[in-house]
Amino acid sequence: HPRDRLHSQLCHTSLRDTYAIKDREPILINFKDAKKLGIKNGDIVRVFNKRGEVLAGAVVSDEIMQGVVRLCEGAWYDPNENGLCKCGNANVLTMDMPTSK
Repeated sequence: HPRDRLHSQLCHTSLRDTYAIKDREPILINFKDAKKLGIKNGDIVRVFNKRGEVLAGAVVSDEIMQGVVRLCEGAWYDPNENGLCKCGNANVLTMDMPTSK
């Protein structure tokens, strides 16, 4: 778990103000990738794959390798009418398959 999370239970508390980017879950992106995509620190970005899409706040950094982003779990699921999660819940982008029996 990320340092500031207890699943989504703390998402509606003042703790969220300490890490959220414009009320969105932060997503870490490499500075070279961000430059190539025209993304600046603090921009709201749409993150998507074939499973779904979320909005997240960009944190541009050299602490993550190129071609990789980091979106932590723990955001509240808050979909709009088209299914896009406005808070940035990473579960929207991942498989819903148990890992243990």
